[in-house]
Amino acid sequence: MDLIQFLGRFHVLLLHLPLGILLMVACLEIYAVYKKQARPPLVKTVWLWGAISAAGAALLGYLLSLGGGYNEQAIATHRNWAIGVILCAFLCWFYFGKISTKDEHKHRKSIVSLSLLQLFLLFATGHYGANMTHGETFLVEHAPNFVKKLTGMEVQGDNPSSLDEASVYPHIIEPILQQRCSSCHNDSKAKGEYSVASYEATMMAVGTRGGLENSELYRRITLPEYHDDFMPADGKTPLTEQQVTLIGWWIENGAQNITSVSSLNTSEDLTSLLIETLGLGELKVIKTIDEISPQLVAELEQAGFHISRVQQGKPYVSVIYADYAKEFSDEKLQSLLKINEHLMWLKLSKSSITDTQLLRFASAGNLLNLDVSHTKLSQEAIDKLQKSNEKMVINSFNTQG
Repeated sequence: MDLIQFLGRFHVLLLHLPLGILLMVACLEIYAVYKKQARPPLVKTVWLWGAISAAGAALLGYLLSLGGGYNEQAIATHRNWAIGVILCAFLCWFYFGKISTKDEHKHRKSIVSLSLLQLFLLFATGHYGANMTHGETFLVEHAPNFVKKLTGMEVQGDNPSSLDEASVYPHIIEPILQQRCSSCHNDSKAKGEYSVASYEATMMAVGTRGGLENSELYRRITLPEYHDDFMPADGKTPLTEQQVTLIGWWIENGAQNITSVSSLNTSEDLTSLLIETLGLGELKVIKTIDEISPQLVAELEQAGFHISRVQQGKPYVSVIYADYAKEFSDEKLQSLLKINEHLMWLKLSKSSITDTQLLRFASAGNLLNLDVSHTKLSQEAIDKLQKSNEKMVINSFNTQG
């Protein structure tokens, strides 16, 4: 099966050959008829190249489909249109090859008709193939509302002008899932049998009973990137810390659908993040603080921390402890606490942080999201830190203390 999948994945490379060749030769045929010019002798050979490359792409596509994860009806639809492309290409190669130069004027209607048919089959096959890869709404998800209505899409209305007008799933969570997850998890290509094509389908992967700890969606997006279950997989762009924070907040509030954002429990800083996400304003800065000095950044990098700015022009940062295989010493903690006012997102997953060290982050008043999953922290220490900073979202998945 591994060899089959290895070969099958070349489908995405080879399929561009018949698309380009057949599109070009069909347009050349129509152009020659329109200009009343003689058809070049090489055209027959180009039709054959297009037909053979289409057959090769179809074969690799079949091998790719054997790996599963695709909707059977979507596969059948794409396959049938592809067969039409192949048959039409071979028909054009055979039929046009029999036409002599002096009789071309007698076959102009046939040439144009078959060429137009080939173009139609190409576009239809490509369309249904794109639906399998990106979802059925890929082409029109950013279209004006009147275009969405013409295609049968549900329109949520204009962008909200306030938190009162914003619905939590359609306006906050769904755009995140569509951006980061829909290419592999849609109705036509439901990898792992998960889809984010609708709220109902998404809820199959959320699992809100028991909070974040029992949410399969949250577990996968907060795993270390090297983990086999981490999502998004295959090197695709991971969710940002802000997006993970919003999804965690959504799940903790019951994973609501058409519910006003303002009716849910939010801290002041999370409200600022929601306002920024909806494009209603910039992230609010509660207190003016200085930038982190280059010397301190170098000290933290040397200690194994990766630092990135949360928002351009603002001093707040997201920090990831990348050297988790080594001891999380008190010296490293002291270095990190030098920027406690700057911390807004902090990931200490899989580190050796202790309960005593954890409680030191009570002084990090601007910390919105803390990831201490896969550590040996006790629930008592986590609860104590949570009480000291109720606005903080703490990911304590698989803590073992």
